[in-house]
This record gives sequence, structure tokens and C-alpha cells, in this order.
Amino acid sequence: MSPTRRALFARVSRETALLTPDIARAILRAFGLLAAELSEAQLAEAIASGSVERLLTALLAPEVTARAFYPVREAIRRSVGRETRLFRRDLPRRARVAVGTAGIGFDVLNPRVIDAIRRLETRVITALEEGVRGAVRAHVEAGLAAGQGPRTIARGIRGVLPLGEAQVGQVSNFRAALSGVPGRSIKGYTLRNHRVDRMLARGPLTPEQVTRYTEYYRRARVAQNAETIARSAALDSARLGQTLSWQDAIDKGYVDGANLVKQWVQIDRPTKREEHVPMHGVTVPFDQPYVLPDGTTQMIPGETDYGCGCQSYVYVATGPRALAAA
Repeated sequence: MSPTRRALFARVSRETALLTPDIARAILRAFGLLAAELSEAQLAEAIASGSVERLLTALLAPEVTARAFYPVREAIRRSVGRETRLFRRDLPRRARVAVGTAGIGFDVLNPRVIDAIRRLETRVITALEEGVRGAVRAHVEAGLAAGQGPRTIARGIRGVLPLGEAQVGQVSNFRAALSGVPGRSIKGYTLRNHRVDRMLARGPLTPEQVTRYTEYYRRARVAQNAETIARSAALDSARLGQTLSWQDAIDKGYVDGANLVKQWVQIDRPTKREEHVPMHGVTVPFDQPYVLPDGTTQMIPGETDYGCGCQSYVYVATGPRALAAA
């Protein structure tokens, strides 16, 4: 990989690290607002009547999620705005000079910008909503299987909203390990408070200690889940900001779109997606999609793949559609 392309990855990595905490805080705040919409009495009634799906439909109704996930939308818009301005440094000199006079950058009134940000917001919020559905279902099913009453199950729902479906089971299994259930061990739970290891070495924990250290673990998983989703959203924000910056320069006549191309770049790392390996180095016109080996298309690398770390290297080629210049 060329130094220029490595510099692109380094920049996006730095920006992702800067953007992630703000988006993660917004995600946690959104879950708090969503939890405030819950009534334990209504939850218990829904669980008792077997109408959990109806409850989820009401909980995730558009008017409810519009209020709850507003902080996430705002954080994404801030992130994309920052990245659009940041990527202006890659524009040709004529376009960079115009920044001070024509205001090339993040035009929040541009329909193209509005549509692109809405698509990204929808992608992130859809992932959050799917997580809520899976977590609530898993919590209710586990509670019923354990013989818990509707009110007991209802009291725990707020605590599982910020978790994914698999994480609900992990928290439950961690509690079982702390409680001394045969065949369960806490050794594989890397997010545990390690003080509990020393306590277990001295003997069984009290019920109060089990509850306390399970809650510590739950909170750690909540923070991890928010950070994971936020990191993916931050990567998407950086890639979208890059695209919007170049597109704005094209729209204002400072870059000739006929000569602009983009190249798919994948850095060699353990977490790379094998299905994206053949895309490394593929170059297409800026206004055309990449075509993946399975026939799917993406205008921006990773826009349909959660957590993808690939990037586009955008540059002005010589001659119309000079793809061979790559």
C-alpha cells in the first residue's frame, strides 16, 4: 500500500477514535430516553398476556423512537459535518482556496446531503432497534423459563435495553458462574471486575455480592455495546464526509467530475473481511458504484457491511475516466 493510502487510513483511524465517544454517549442517552417510555405495570401485563411483540411494536413506534433516538441523529450529523470539512484538504488547490470564499463543505440544506445523512441515520437506528427487540425477547424468554413472574421480568427490562440479544445471555451466564452453578466459570469473561476472582478464591459469594458484581459486568457490556455501534457509525461518518466533500466541489464547479475516480483500499489486518479482499485496488468513476464479487454494489466501501474498515482513495485522474492511472 502506498504512503498516501496509508496516510488515509491513519487519518480515518484518528477521526474514528475522536468521533466514537460522542456517538457512544448519544447512544446511551437514547437508551435512557427509551427506558423512560416504559411502564412496569404495562410491561408486566403484556408479559402475562403473552403479547410481548405487541409491546415491542408500541415501544418502537415511530413517534417514540423519534424522541428517543434524536441524540443519535444529532451526533451523526455532527460527525458527518466534521468529516466533510476535514476531507476538504484532499481537494485540488483551486477547490481548497475556494473554501475561504465560496464556502465549499457541509451544506445542510442540500437535498443530496440530507438524503445521505438520513440513510446513515436509518442504518444506525435500525441496528439499535433490532438490538432492543432481540434483548427484550431474550430477557422475557429466559425469565419465563426460570419461572419468574411477569413483574419480576418487567423490572429487569430497562437494564437489558442497551444490550444485544447474545449479551443478555452472557450477563445471565455470568450471574450463574458467580452463583457457583456447576460447569460455569467466570474465567472467560474479560470485562469482569477482577476483584471477584480473589473473593471467589476465598469461598462462595453472598447473594448481594452476586448481584453487585453481575451489575458491574452488565454495565461494562452496555458500554462495550455502545462503543462498538458508535465506532461503526464513526467509520461510516468519515467515509460519507469524504464523499460529500468531493461531491460539493463537483457541484460548485471546482472539480471536473468526469475525471474523478475512487479506488477501494483494504488494509491488511486480522479483522479484514475476506469477501472484500478481491476489491482491494478496484477503481471506478467517482459517480459509479463498486461491484462486489457477489454482484452487490456499494457507492462507498462498507455501506452495507456492518463494521467494515475499508476506505475509498479519491483522486483526479488524467483524461476522462482514466482508470488506468491507478
